[in-house]
Amino acid sequence: MDKKNIDDFANSVTDKTNYILEDTLLDAEAKNESTKSFNYSDLIKNSPKAKMSKLLWLISIFLILIIALYLVFIFLNSNPQTIFTNTIDKFFSSITDNISDNNYDISKGKIKYIANINDNSNVELFNEISKINLDIDYTIDNANDLIKLKIFSKYDNDNLIDLDIYTDKNNLYIYSDDIYEKYLKIKNDSKIKFINPKDIKIILNGLNQAFDKVATSEKIYGEKTNLDLGNKTIKVSQTKLIIDKTNYIKISDTFVNSLKSNVEFVSSLAKLRGTSNKDIQKSLEKLSSKLKTFFANNEVLEVKLYNDRKTKEFIKGVMNGKLGSFTLSKNKNDYSFVLVNNKNNQNVSGNFIIDVNDKKTVYNIEFNFKNEINGNLENSSNFKLNFTNNKAKSFKRINTSNAKDINELTELEKFGIYTKLFSNPNLNKFIKFIK
Repeated sequence: MDKKNIDDFANSVTDKTNYILEDTLLDAEAKNESTKSFNYSDLIKNSPKAKMSKLLWLISIFLILIIALYLVFIFLNSNPQTIFTNTIDKFFSSITDNISDNNYDISKGKIKYIANINDNSNVELFNEISKINLDIDYTIDNANDLIKLKIFSKYDNDNLIDLDIYTDKNNLYIYSDDIYEKYLKIKNDSKIKFINPKDIKIILNGLNQAFDKVATSEKIYGEKTNLDLGNKTIKVSQTKLIIDKTNYIKISDTFVNSLKSNVEFVSSLAKLRGTSNKDIQKSLEKLSSKLKTFFANNEVLEVKLYNDRKTKEFIKGVMNGKLGSFTLSKNKNDYSFVLVNNKNNQNVSGNFIIDVNDKKTVYNIEFNFKNEINGNLENSSNFKLNFTNNKAKSFKRINTSNAKDINELTELEKFGIYTKLFSNPNLNKFIKFIK
């Protein structure tokens, strides 16, 4: 067969092959490809065996990726720095989770307050104060900065004094039958406001972020150990941050700069303190200086955090340095603390319990503490606070058109007020302590 016949035979085979492929393949792209010269290597690459080989490679890559992610997860969860920051986050979330997000335009509720104070500095005064109980009904109009309080006070279960207090953006008004026949008006320089739960959360989250930034920028040491809680021993992860002359300036700047750059934190703190954002920034500058002095005076300060290895929950935090130590422990909703001042051998200890009822937006807070110097009990106190908050339909404004400015009272009117105060037998027991 000569060369011409060979070329004709090859062209014939190619034409028939292209025709069969064009007739068989359905997609447009295959039809376009069929108009070109057929390449047998493409057919080999797309064979079932080749496709299976590619699939095995994809499965292998996928498994390698899963294993890598798992190893990263294990590393991060065993990394002291990660454990340290997670413990901080768990501590703050244990508090913020108990703060209601309810931020009604108009709300109402009740506050009950009981205190028992034993103080050697003035035993008689604090014994009298401990006999006072307060019941407060309140209504708040957040949109218009209006607050209305009805305060009922009792002394040894006997009526002490009842007060109606009303505030707007400019003035504070006080009324009591036991004081004066009209509302007394006082310029509201203090900008009295009820605390907005949302602002508290923002402040706590800002502090949380600042602590996290410090932790992620420093060397953290860690180990697994057991923690004796008295009635039981649990397995914990202990992580430790050391603050000394090599890093205390950096840590102070990192912490404060995080707060300063947090616009929401600054704004909420300004609302809480009734001041401007600019003043808060100045206060944070002073905080930076105070932190550096505190760290320098402690020389070497160790911060240890303990979390439950099983639940990852915050269990205990300890800060220990030359000046003293501070320990905070958590057990469910009970937080206990111990503050030791090495300079004067002073111990302050106590606990506070937060009991939350979400359905009724009820908070029960109990705080106990005692102060010892050289082993001698100086004072001890117990405070109980019950707080409820619910949505209100309306805010009834008070008619203050006849209110009397306290600065415009005549001497005769002032004398009348003093006479009423001194004639109240229970109030008179406290007036004698005023010098």
